Amino acid sequence: MDRLNQFFRKLYSSPSLLWKAGAGILFVVLALILFFAPSLAYGIQEKTKVLFASLLLLYGIFRLSTFYVEYNRKDED
Repeated sequence: MDRLNQFFRKLYSSPSLLWKAGAGILFVVLALILFFAPSLAYGIQEKTKVLFASLLLLYGIFRLSTFYVEYNRKDED
C-alpha cells in the first residue's frame, strides 16, 4: 500500500505528470471507442475512421510513454 501512496503523491505533486497521464488515458480510450463502437462514427468512411482512431491511439501511447519517462526521472530527483 505504501508504493501506491508514493505513486499518487508523485502524481499529484507535479501537474505535468497528471496532465500527461490523463491525456494519454483519454486519447487511448477515445481510440478504443472509435474502434469498437461503430455507431458513434456513423457517416464516416471506414478507412477514415480507422486512420483517425489509429492516430489517437499512437498519440495516447506517446503521452503515456512521456508520462512514464518523466515519472521515473522524478524518482532520481
